[in-house]
Amino acid sequence: MTVTLIIKLFLFIAVYIALFTVNLIIYLIDRLFLLNDKFIKIRIYTLSVSSTVILKILRIKVNVEKINIYDKNSFIISNHLSYIDILIISSIYKSSFIGSIDQVKNNKFFGYLALISGCVFVNRKERINIQNEIKEISNKLKRTSICFFPEATTSNGSKVLPFKSSFFQCIKNSPNYLKILTINYQKINGKKVSFENRDLIFYYGNHMFFNHFINLLKQNTIEVLITEKLEKNTNLHRKTLSQNTYNQISSNYIPIM
Repeated sequence: MTVTLIIKLFLFIAVYIALFTVNLIIYLIDRLFLLNDKFIKIRIYTLSVSSTVILKILRIKVNVEKINIYDKNSFIISNHLSYIDILIISSIYKSSFIGSIDQVKNNKFFGYLALISGCVFVNRKERINIQNEIKEISNKLKRTSICFFPEATTSNGSKVLPFKSSFFQCIKNSPNYLKILTINYQKINGKKVSFENRDLIFYYGNHMFFNHFINLLKQNTIEVLITEKLEKNTNLHRKTLSQNTYNQISSNYIPIM
């Protein structure tokens, strides 16, 4: 390992431990005194600050194009390409996340951290409990913004994958806005993201996390563009809302060739 890589790895571990410790203490206080996530915003804030620091360690520069400005709690929808997406969105929007039990909660490295940082876990394989999951998400939306990746997995960047519409029910007839994000990774080390270098950023398929993350640490700079748009037509049927959102994100996304 080079000196730079060792320093980056050391700084990341230090931030991770600090975040884990602070949020674990707050989470345990919430649970011990039955406070019903009273301090959820504090946990989300510490996640946001930590994500900002980690982005600086990774030298990831994010530009945001905002079509409208709305700073209240929102249901955030985004395309999904990498675990980096979570750091980016958290650093900007201070939101909780919806994560799948099989992909996130059971992940030994991120699972418990996601739990104590306010993530809502859903079972994408079994839909028997979906109404309770929708209720939990709707209740949490009253206290904080929540981000959802409706592709249900990460893509390889060639296109935006079809959306799963179930959790769009959470925003139907809600006073919360939909905040629609399109993430485009533009450059790695000054070169345009392409088919040849996309795997340095995108995390999909059978990639091994540790190997992928070490390669990510080796990169000098990464540039990302987020296009943001607000939507208030939440009285639409969830499938219509899902399709409209998919169309907007697809139209702003630049496929990797």
